[in-house]
Amino acid sequence: MKIQLNPAAKLLILISFNLLAITFDKLENLILLTLLAVLVYVAGRPDISRIKTTALVILPPAWGVIISQSLFYQGWPRTVLLTLVPPEIPVLGWMTGGIYLYYQGLIYGAEQSLRLVTVVLVGLTVAWTTGEGSMLKTLRRSLDNPKLSISISIGVRFFRTMADEIRSVYAVFKLSGFKLTRYRDTVRFAVPLVAQVIRRSYMISLTLFSRGFSPTSRSGTGRTRPSAVTLLSIVFLLLSITLALMKVLTTLFLLDVLYIPPLKPVYFWVLNNI
Repeated sequence: MKIQLNPAAKLLILISFNLLAITFDKLENLILLTLLAVLVYVAGRPDISRIKTTALVILPPAWGVIISQSLFYQGWPRTVLLTLVPPEIPVLGWMTGGIYLYYQGLIYGAEQSLRLVTVVLVGLTVAWTTGEGSMLKTLRRSLDNPKLSISISIGVRFFRTMADEIRSVYAVFKLSGFKLTRYRDTVRFAVPLVAQVIRRSYMISLTLFSRGFSPTSRSGTGRTRPSAVTLLSIVFLLLSITLALMKVLTTLFLLDVLYIPPLKPVYFWVLNNI
């Protein structure tokens, strides 16, 4: 049975997974979090083409991180799993002192890769299962501010257009020999972009007012009672924020920046469990 989540719950879950991916350090916790992300991904029922896209997005950087960390790990102790280039080999061996595959680096690289996999899986699921219109409606209902809501909607919808315009103007300036490192050239680069923004804003304002939009109107922005799924997502987010805050306080303690004596049990719990 396919799980139906509203856009607000999806956003909260995505933020929670991002926080936990940054918070967790232990390999077992990251593995568990990745398994949860896989369940979320499977619940989205991706088709074959999307599964292939996910593999292309995840596998190259994940393996790259694992291999690079296992080769260039600088921590201690270091256990050699495999000698790739012995130190007695001429030139390369003499220059590098030998190239080895370290066990601790492999584990560290796996931890960093699991963070990446978790965030990408949940992020792709939210992006593929949530339409742009429904996401913007959720943001507008959450903000309960017509002016800010319409600004966010317009910004999201025209982000790609603005990116294309910046790319085009940059290409023209580059062919003309201008350099953005010079102040005058930077101003010349910004002028056509600002002009386009003003022109587009003027046209959008005319369109909105011609259709009866009023920034002071609050029709249709009444708050609705959150569903049970949304409440569970809020609880999940609060739990993630709490763990992240505990991790920050523990890090400050280890760096000898901030020490709060009553939080001593929290420091030990974080070090042993997170």
